[in-house]
Amino acid sequence: MKRLILLAVFSLASTSGLAGVAEQEVEACTKALAAGDFTQALQHAAASINISNTNRDAYLCRARVYATQNDHTNALNALQTADKLSKLPIEHIVALTLIGNQHKALRAFDQALEYYRRSLVIAREIGNKHFEMINLNQKSQVAVLL
Repeated sequence: MKRLILLAVFSLASTSGLAGVAEQEVEACTKALAAGDFTQALQHAAASINISNTNRDAYLCRARVYATQNDHTNALNALQTADKLSKLPIEHIVALTLIGNQHKALRAFDQALEYYRRSLVIAREIGNKHFEMINLNQKSQVAVLL
């Protein structure tokens, strides 16, 4: 019985330790991106994902790197994974808005409008005026481009 308890404690400790390492990798990704070192940023994002493939922030960092490099297809893939991993409404709002931005960059305006609309619905449901304004603004920018 004592061995099982020790094993459980050790397992929890190593899991939380790995989560901490995964978060450090996300922070390193963000710093490398800010410094313009896209290769390092992608390596840090990949390292975080390898530790925990449910780390939403790692996918968001990966998406930001790809978007900065105008690799909108890979950015979309990372953002769609981030959206699937989102638990809170605000997390979905952010992911959906960013997905809309990538579609807009690809000139896929109908898709962009759809993602902004979905994000706007959630923003209104939770009363988030800030993201409501952002999505209305994004929708109007796309409407002008149609």
